[in-house]
Amino acid sequence: MIEPYASKAERNLVKARGLVDTVLRMKTEGRYCMDLIQQCNAAIGMLQQANNLILESHLHSCGETLKSKDAKEKQRFITELLRVFNVSQRKG
Repeated sequence: MIEPYASKAERNLVKARGLVDTVLRMKTEGRYCMDLIQQCNAAIGMLQQANNLILESHLHSCGETLKSKDAKEKQRFITELLRVFNVSQRKG
């Protein structure tokens, strides 16, 4: 990964980990379910942001493939991106 995406993604991942730890602690404490859901949604949001930053880094660093004259290499990159987009659009 390249900067500034790497450090921003790492920051979001650390925040997500902290939120997951908070949810686990809240569950153990028997906290109100809606509070747990709110914290889970915050963690999911952090992970989605990290995912977007990682993808953006990939496009900037590995997207050079699209400049290639090799049609197979271009198609491999495009297929890879479509697979990632499809996975990221899935709902639980």
